[in-house]
Amino acid sequence: MARKQGLRSTITSVEALSLTLPSSMVVRRRRSVAALFCLSNVGILIWYLHKFSSVKSVFPSNLDAILASAIPDYLPVGTHIHLDDQRFQQSILCSALSAPPLFQNRGQTAAKDPCWTAPTSELGPISAADLCQLHAKKRILLVGPELTYHLHLLWLAALSEHDHQSHECRGSEFCTFHHVCQSLHNDEDRRNQRHQTMPSNNELSTFNSSLIRFVMSTSLYTSSDAEDEHYTVPQIDAETGVRVRDMPWISKAKKSDIVILHRAPLPAPAFTHDGTKRGNWSFVDAFERLVPDRIVNAALHTTLNRFLPALNDTLTTLNAQAEFHKKDIFWIWHGGLYKPCTSSSSYLNPQAFASSSNNWQLYLNAQSYMHDYLLPKILPHYRILYVPLVSLSSDNSKKCPVPSYDTPSGKALLKHFSSALGAKLVL
Repeated sequence: MARKQGLRSTITSVEALSLTLPSSMVVRRRRSVAALFCLSNVGILIWYLHKFSSVKSVFPSNLDAILASAIPDYLPVGTHIHLDDQRFQQSILCSALSAPPLFQNRGQTAAKDPCWTAPTSELGPISAADLCQLHAKKRILLVGPELTYHLHLLWLAALSEHDHQSHECRGSEFCTFHHVCQSLHNDEDRRNQRHQTMPSNNELSTFNSSLIRFVMSTSLYTSSDAEDEHYTVPQIDAETGVRVRDMPWISKAKKSDIVILHRAPLPAPAFTHDGTKRGNWSFVDAFERLVPDRIVNAALHTTLNRFLPALNDTLTTLNAQAEFHKKDIFWIWHGGLYKPCTSSSSYLNPQAFASSSNNWQLYLNAQSYMHDYLLPKILPHYRILYVPLVSLSSDNSKKCPVPSYDTPSGKALLKHFSSALGAKLVL
């Protein structure tokens, strides 16, 4: 409004000036003002397009097809998905979608949507007491980055509320074990011990208790050698310049009944943070253009050329371990969360492309969508269940990147995850 008033005053001043100027000069002055007016509006339009083109990104129509074409290269030879596993995987995904309009936004119809007819698309609520009963006598291992660590904290918070006692953790790189769901008598006995020891299988069986452990591993490196330099020497990713934090976990997985894995989207290279608002994203121009948006295109190449090969290495190593075939271990791979943290997070969310507020968020959200698309189609071939994380919008932006258990968002996130876990354990 102020801009329009300024232009009007300029035109009025020129009209007044025309009373004292020759007609030829008045014409030239009026043309100058008209040009100024046009340039001002063009400038506004350019600024508007620049602002929103740098933030908003349209979901690429060919993205799903490109991802689908890559899947066959990462499936184990001579295997097939068990029908029960396939059905349960589908019910988990349907429950995560929960809102049919999400499919409609991607151009699908009710007739093509398998969730309209899935008989178990709704998961019932699972309480902490239910979880204690379901995973009684079991050893549970969570392996992954900070998000997985936070999920294990949410789990412990729910059990603390149930047990009326604290289950604190020493930190993501110092987590030892949590003996949970113990009977009151056993808990008092163990508190009297000066140093708590790892519960034996006999203790877990006697008291119907459970053991929860977390291991930090951002890349899911699978060496069984605890002295491997990947564990003992600080590792920096050569392409991103970001530190990779891995600790040995394979030996712990062999002794577990439930193993929960996760690998986050790869971060943008450190040099993109050059102190400017937009960042230095020149590296994305080196990629072959497969989709229109240059940031999404870079995320696609990162997924195809780095995430999938690394995933294949992890799955191939696990599949080759004879111990994992002898023991009936329940494997889960949990999903990630879209950003920003002030928005809700759901499975296979194309709206996350447009809701990204900067290039870094778009780069991560695009990868998260690609993981959501690929993993449910690959992991079941390895008898691994993919469980998306679903949460409400964050109640407080200071709680980023993941809401705490004392918020509705945190409880909603854990509720869906524990419901999927509980439903599978019942089968």
